[in-house]
Amino acid sequence: MSESPTSTGGVYRLLGFIPLRLEEGVRGRHVNALYFGAFFSIGLLTFINVQQGYLFTNLGIPESEWGGLAGGLLLLNELVVLATVYLLGTLSDRVGRRVVYALGFSMVGICYVLYPLATTAEHLFLSRPLFAFGAACISAMLASVINDYPEEASRSRFQAAAFILNGIGISVVNGMAGRLIEGYKGLGLESVMVGRATFGTAAGACLVVAVVLIIFLKPGAPAQVEKREGLFRTAGVAFRASRNPRVALAYVGALVSRGDLAVVSVFYSLWLRQVGMEQGLTSEEAQARAVLFYIVAQAFAVPWAAIMAPILDRIDRVAGIAIAMFLAACGYLSMPFFPDPISNWMFLGAALIGMGEMCAQLSAIALIGKEAPVRGRGSVIGLFSFFGAVGIMASGVFGGWLFDNWQSYGPFVMVGCGNVVVFSLALILLRHETRRRKAQAGLVASS
Repeated sequence: MSESPTSTGGVYRLLGFIPLRLEEGVRGRHVNALYFGAFFSIGLLTFINVQQGYLFTNLGIPESEWGGLAGGLLLLNELVVLATVYLLGTLSDRVGRRVVYALGFSMVGICYVLYPLATTAEHLFLSRPLFAFGAACISAMLASVINDYPEEASRSRFQAAAFILNGIGISVVNGMAGRLIEGYKGLGLESVMVGRATFGTAAGACLVVAVVLIIFLKPGAPAQVEKREGLFRTAGVAFRASRNPRVALAYVGALVSRGDLAVVSVFYSLWLRQVGMEQGLTSEEAQARAVLFYIVAQAFAVPWAAIMAPILDRIDRVAGIAIAMFLAACGYLSMPFFPDPISNWMFLGAALIGMGEMCAQLSAIALIGKEAPVRGRGSVIGLFSFFGAVGIMASGVFGGWLFDNWQSYGPFVMVGCGNVVVFSLALILLRHETRRRKAQAGLVASS
C-alpha cells in the first residue's frame, strides 16, 4: 500500500497496483493509518463477545443463563452507544476524526484491564460502559473516515479494502487470543489468571493502535465543516438528510446489518461453546472449537467483500443493498438446518454466516457513503451508527431471549427475517423510483 508520488490527494495504490482515487488533501500515510486501524477495529471490539463465554465459565454462571447475561451486557452496551454515538459523530466534524478514534481505543483498552477482574456477573456491568463508549467512538469514526477519504468512483473498493482488513483482523485477533489462552495455560496459570492475561494483552494492543491513529491519521476537522457552526446546527444535518428515501433506507439497513454483526459475534461462539461442552469437551477445547468456526466465518467474509465491492461500484446502490440483504438472509436462515453445530458441516454454515455478515455490512455503509451530504457527513454517519446501535440492542435483548427460551439458533432466524424486510424495502424503493423516472420522461416527451 503506497502513496502515489503525483498525488496531493489523488491516487492511492492498494497493494502497489490497484488505483483508488482520494479526496483532496488525503495522503497515503493517512490511508495507511486508517487501514491499520481498520485491521484492529472490529477484531478488538468483537474480542469481548467471543471470549466472554470463557469468563462466564470462570465465574461459575450456569449455561442456562448465558444468553440472558450476554443479552443484558449487550443492552447496557448499546444504551451507552445510543446516548453517545450521534454526538460523537457530530463532535468529530468539529475536532477531527483522529482524536475521537484514538479515544475509543483507549477506553476499550481500559475496559479490557478491568473486565476480567470481575468476581461476579454483576461486576461485568460496572466496566462495560467504558467499552461501550470506546466502541461508539470506534464504530462511528471507522464509518466516517472510510467515507471521508475516497472519491465517489472508488468508494466501494476503498471501503471493501477496509472491510477485508476488518475480517482478517477479526480472524487474527481472535485466533491469537485462542493461542494466548493455550500459551498462558501452558505456563501453569489457572483459568482466572489466563483470562486476565489474555485480556491484558488485548488492552496493550488497543494502546498501540490509539498511538498510531493519533499520530498518522489526517489531522484537523474535515474540510467540509472548516467553517465552524454550532454543535446542534451541525447535528441537524443528519435528520434533514433522512428526507432522502435512500438515506432513510440506509438508516434501516444499519439497524439490521449491525444487528447481524452482534448476533454473529455474541451468540455464534456461545452456541458452539455450549454444544462442545455438552459433548464432553473441556472448557478450553470448547472455546477453541467455537473460535475456530468464528474464524472460518470471517475467512469467507474477506474474499466475499472483494467480490461484492466491484459489483456495488457498478450498480445502483439500492439494488446493491437488495442483493446483499437477500444473500445475508439466505445465510442466517440456513442455521436451523445444521443439527450438529460443531460437526464439519458447520464449516459450510460458518461460510454462509460470514458471507451474509459481509454483504449486509458493506452494502449499508456503501449506500450511506453515496447518499450522505458532504457537509456534516460525520453527523449523518453518527445517526447511521445510532440506528446500528438500536439494531445491536434489539438483537441482544430479543436474541438473548430466543437463545435461552426457544432455540440456540433463534437469534440467527431473527436477523435473517430482518434482512428480508430490508430486501423488500429496497425493492419497493427501486420500483417507486423507476415509476417516477418514467413519469418524468413522459412529461418531458409530452412537452
